[in-house]
Amino acid sequence: MTNTKEVEFRNKVSWYNFILCMLVVCIHSQNMYIFTNNVPWINTIITFFIERIAICAVAGFFLCSSFLFYRNLTWKNMIEKLKRRINTLVIPFLMWNLIYYLIHFTARKIPYLGGLFGCQIPLNIQEILHSIFLYKYNPVFWFMMYLIIFSYLSPLIYLLLKQKWVGLFIVIVTCYLSFTSALAPFIHPKILDLFNWSICYLVGAYSGLHLQNVCMTKQKKFALFSSFLVAIVCFYFAFIVENSAWIMSYRIFGAMVIWYLLWILNIPKVQHWMQNTFFIYAIHQIVALFLNKIGCIVLGTSMYAGGIVFLLIPLFILLLSNVFERISSRFFPHIWSILSGGRTKKIQTI
Repeated sequence: MTNTKEVEFRNKVSWYNFILCMLVVCIHSQNMYIFTNNVPWINTIITFFIERIAICAVAGFFLCSSFLFYRNLTWKNMIEKLKRRINTLVIPFLMWNLIYYLIHFTARKIPYLGGLFGCQIPLNIQEILHSIFLYKYNPVFWFMMYLIIFSYLSPLIYLLLKQKWVGLFIVIVTCYLSFTSALAPFIHPKILDLFNWSICYLVGAYSGLHLQNVCMTKQKKFALFSSFLVAIVCFYFAFIVENSAWIMSYRIFGAMVIWYLLWILNIPKVQHWMQNTFFIYAIHQIVALFLNKIGCIVLGTSMYAGGIVFLLIPLFILLLSNVFERISSRFFPHIWSILSGGRTKKIQTI
C-alpha cells in the first residue's frame, strides 16, 4: 500500500473499531431488568437493536484484530508482534482486572454505594489472583482473554493457514465442527465457547493472509450487497427458523456489512477521542450499570426513563473517556498508556 492508501485504510479501521465499541456499550447499557415498568414499543426497539444489530460487534472485533495481525505477518516479524501484544493486551488486561477488584472491594465498604454492588467480597491472595487472571469482577474481559489466547497461538494458526488451500480447508472444517456442535459432547463448555469464537478469528486471519484485495476491494458496492444478502439469509435461519447454529454466521456477515458500508461512505478523518476504544471497552460496563441504577432510583422504573438513560449512557461514557484521557495523558502519561492499551496515537502514526 502507498502511504496515502495506508492512512485511508487505518482511518477506516479506526472508524470501524469506534462503531463496534459503541455497539458493545449499547449491549451492556440494556436496562430492562432495572426499569421493569415496560413500555412495549421502547422495549421492542431496544431488544431488536441489541439482539439483532449490536451482537455483530464482538465478531467484528475478532475479525478486525486478526486481519490486522496477519496482513503482514511473517515468521521473521512474529516475535516482535507478540512482544507488542504484551503491552497492548496482556499488561492492560491484568491491570484492569486488578482495578476492578479494588473498585468492587472498596465500593462495598462505602455506605449506600455498597448496596449497588451486592454482597461483600473477600480480601485474600486466592481472590486477588482469581480476579486478576480470570477477570472475576470484570466479566466483559472474556473477549480480551480469548484475544490473548488466539494471539499467542499465532505460530500454530499461521502454520495452518499459510498455504492458501490448506488454510481454507482448516477454516471450513472449523466452521463445520462449530456449526454442527460435533465437539460439544467431548470438551468443556468454556473450551467449546473459545473454539466457536475462533471461527471469527480464523476468518479474519485467513483474510489478512490471502484475501486483502477482497477486504479492500474496488467493487465496494458489490461487496456490500453480497455480504448484506448473506447476512439476511443467516438472519432468517438464525432468528426466524430459530436455528442457533446460524447465529455466528450472521454475526460475521453482519460485521462485514458494517465494514463495507464504511468503504461506501465518504467518512471524515477520525477524531482523536474516537480512538479511546480500549479505555471505553474497559470502563463501560460498570459505568453503565451505575448510571442505570442511579437513573432508576431518581427517575423511577418506567421504561420511558429507561429509554432516555439508555440513549444517554454512550454519550456520558464518551465524555468521561475524553476528559479522563486529557487529564491522564498530560499528568500521568505512562499510566494512561497502560490503561488505554497504547491505542490512542494519531491516525498518521499508526
